[in-house]
Amino acid sequence: MGTILASAVITTVRRQLRDPAPGVFWTDPGLLDALNRAERQACELKPELLLVHGTISLAAGTQQALPLRGRVTMRLDANVSDDSPVRLVDRALLDVALRTPQSPALLVRDYSIDDRDPRRFTVEPPNNGSGALRGLYAAEPQALALPSSPINLDDIHEPALVHGVLSEAYAMAGPRQDPAKASTHWGAFMQAIGVAPEAAKAAAARYGRTPGGA
Repeated sequence: MGTILASAVITTVRRQLRDPAPGVFWTDPGLLDALNRAERQACELKPELLLVHGTISLAAGTQQALPLRGRVTMRLDANVSDDSPVRLVDRALLDVALRTPQSPALLVRDYSIDDRDPRRFTVEPPNNGSGALRGLYAAEPQALALPSSPINLDDIHEPALVHGVLSEAYAMAGPRQDPAKASTHWGAFMQAIGVAPEAAKAAAARYGRTPGGA
């Protein structure tokens, strides 16, 4: 999590919009909504921008899921109870092992991740519902409820978020709507978070943007 407040991002955005607080053309709540959208878009396109090192409680059985707001399983490291390591294996190998009936256990030995549904993973042996793993996963940003809330992303990404909010602001219907500027800032946003040009074009279509400078 960053230390920069949403209000500081909004102030920077207002300076570039030439619409000082309390705003004639854009309201603070509207710009805060735009900042929330920019953070969500950034994390959807680059999940590694918001990583959590945390504990993942396990359900009974082989099929497991990340905690609420978890989006992508990056890696699982060890069992919490005794710090024993767990091993990432190919899903086909794990499926073979699971064909042999096994008693539920506290400790995980092996796991696999399905890239088609990275929120979920499979463990072996089946867990008894009391286990927990330490691991690394990408998370969804928590909605910023107030301008006094700190941004979710690291402070180094503030310039990217400014471009993201400016793109949203210029795309909003109103007397200062400017599709060309919205497109330019969208391209700068994509470049700043490290999205490749082809992926940026696909994202532009998904979010109703033109590719701009990306």
